[in-house]
Amino acid sequence: MGNGWDPERIPASIRTLFLPENLGIPAGRNAGVPMVSGEFLCFLDDDSWFLEDNFLTSAIERFRLHPGMGLLQLESPTQNVTMILHVGFRA
Repeated sequence: MGNGWDPERIPASIRTLFLPENLGIPAGRNAGVPMVSGEFLCFLDDDSWFLEDNFLTSAIERFRLHPGMGLLQLESPTQNVTMILHVGFRA
């Protein structure tokens, strides 16, 4: 998602969306959601990272164990980092 900037040097396997005007984080993310075609959606900002290599695998396992869960928010108090995995509620 290029919210006011054109995404460059992104691997070809990753679909991008260029928004010529910066709409702000919530509106920018909302503009990109219709492009998603998978079961899960993860927002990772350009200044964020996963603390563990297996984070996505662990998060998906947690959603499968708790099928009514619609949002996972993780905090790392030792790193002063908050990471959020947003997933729409599945009925």
